Amino acid sequence: MADYTFDANWKFQEEFIPQIDDILQQYAYLWASSRLGTFKEDTKQATDWVATTEAASFAVRIRRYGYIRYKDLTIRSYCRGYKTEIDKLKQGHGDFYLYAWTDSDQIIAYWLIDLNKVREADLLNRATSRSNGDGTAFITISEHELKSAGAIIADVDRSN
Repeated sequence: MADYTFDANWKFQEEFIPQIDDILQQYAYLWASSRLGTFKEDTKQATDWVATTEAASFAVRIRRYGYIRYKDLTIRSYCRGYKTEIDKLKQGHGDFYLYAWTDSDQIIAYWLIDLNKVREADLLNRATSRSNGDGTAFITISEHELKSAGAIIADVDRSN
């Protein structure tokens, strides 16, 4: 039987940290901008170009191979009385969600999701959750719902 405890899932996801960083760097323009320095900045401060960034936070989920066939977003909604991912997202935490699928050691597909659009479309409020059979439950948001809400910023699939 596979070990899907929190510790096992954390260790599994850690293996993909370099790939996660590479993906997020591709979309840095979403939280960073640049402009030409002003005359004063150029002549008084040796500043020809100014870059600014906004704080952005990311939820990340790496799904194991095989789950790509569902091509949906699942979010934990119950865990034996503990605060879950959905509770945190409903409270407004997280700006973006990197939701990815793997083969054995590579991210083969991912979505970068705008969580504010997910919240605006009220996609986090589902009447029912599905049980995992291990004391946890999750909600499912379909690709169609995410696209209809304009929430998918990037949709990359190298699985074919």
